[in-house]
Amino acid sequence: MIYPSNIILWVAMLLPLSAAATHAGHFRTVFLAACLLLAILALFDALSVKLRGGELSVSTPELTRFSVFQQGTLKFSFDCGMPAGSRMVFKPLLPEPLAPTQALFPLQISSPGLFAVECSCTPVQRGEFNITACLVELRSPLGFWCLRRRLELQQCAVRVYPNLRDDRRKLAGFFLNRQSSGLHLDRILGQGREFEKLREYIPGDPMDIISWKATAKRNRPICKVYQQEQTQDIYAVVDTSRLSGKPAEGKNRLEFYINASLVLALAAERQHDNFGIILYDSGVRKFVKAGCGKQHYNTCREAVYRAVPQPCSPDYSQIFSFIRANFRKRALLVFMTDIEDPAIAEDFLSYASLIRGKHLCVVNSIRCDGFAPLFEGADPDSAAGIYEKLAGHVGWSELAAARKSLFKSGIDLSLSDSEAFSADVVSEYMRIKRRQLL
Repeated sequence: MIYPSNIILWVAMLLPLSAAATHAGHFRTVFLAACLLLAILALFDALSVKLRGGELSVSTPELTRFSVFQQGTLKFSFDCGMPAGSRMVFKPLLPEPLAPTQALFPLQISSPGLFAVECSCTPVQRGEFNITACLVELRSPLGFWCLRRRLELQQCAVRVYPNLRDDRRKLAGFFLNRQSSGLHLDRILGQGREFEKLREYIPGDPMDIISWKATAKRNRPICKVYQQEQTQDIYAVVDTSRLSGKPAEGKNRLEFYINASLVLALAAERQHDNFGIILYDSGVRKFVKAGCGKQHYNTCREAVYRAVPQPCSPDYSQIFSFIRANFRKRALLVFMTDIEDPAIAEDFLSYASLIRGKHLCVVNSIRCDGFAPLFEGADPDSAAGIYEKLAGHVGWSELAAARKSLFKSGIDLSLSDSEAFSADVVSEYMRIKRRQLL
């Protein structure tokens, strides 16, 4: 679209005044000639800017990656045939969650050909966003007209991933690359579960390692020897149902679940374990089989970066049936969910029996504000405060009962503050590794 600039608007306003001043005498001929010349120049200027606009095109990389709350740049490449010194204003049409630091880019072309514009963004939300178009405004050579064009973009996707900087900073000692310095012995409790060989019975051996079948065949006591498993399967089972949409520190709980699952993947990589991930709500939505390596970590990250809380309740029958049918090898299942509701906790416990004994389950949840014993903390100063304390005590007692029931079934429930959730998940994983519970 072509529209007049401020210059030609001022000229249009001054023409009637000039006509009145030169109505009589020979100035009338000069005035008409000036008007005709001005009209020819304006028409030539309009055609010139329209031709320049047709010589302009823009492109972007097909895929650009960002992290939440971390500044990055989005590159726009222009191909134009306009002469040096031409002026242009560029505005990218970016989605609001990308939060660009600058909306308009006044440009002056130094030479015809290719040039690039970098747009700084600080995304505030995870997900994938598509950029479909941008706006440009070109000034005509004489400055009489401005041309505005909408330039379409093809296959421009921006992916915003979780930002693990703060979580990794809290676990800086764990992720520190010490190489070979400061080596020390670390006692490992328990024994492995992977069978290695048979050997003769030695007085003092426990009864549970005797192979009774081999003993019957050889007519003498034979024991089984197990080796320590160096590579085990670790799965983060992340709840994306309505329960994950509860607020915590100004965000929903799913944000903390996703960050903790990716930090757990990095920790498992350091321990030479295989890591996988499961997203579920009313059914299994995403499943990444346990693996290792940088490429596998990227696959896990791609699986979770678009996850959002769904308006449905979790169906534990679906998730536990899926685990029982698809997991052959014993695995550590780290559930990240909310079981503060007694009905949800009972439902979880009833279906967890499908995998009891075959897999090791732990539940990590974010502590709800206000859940505390009745006489803990400051005394209430109003009737409303008394009712809040009573409600918090009821919630705390129900959660304590759920933890006791889970513990009887061999499932540990860990409650953490939101800011320490990732660190507590990794600490629980390392405790299980040290004790060889898996």
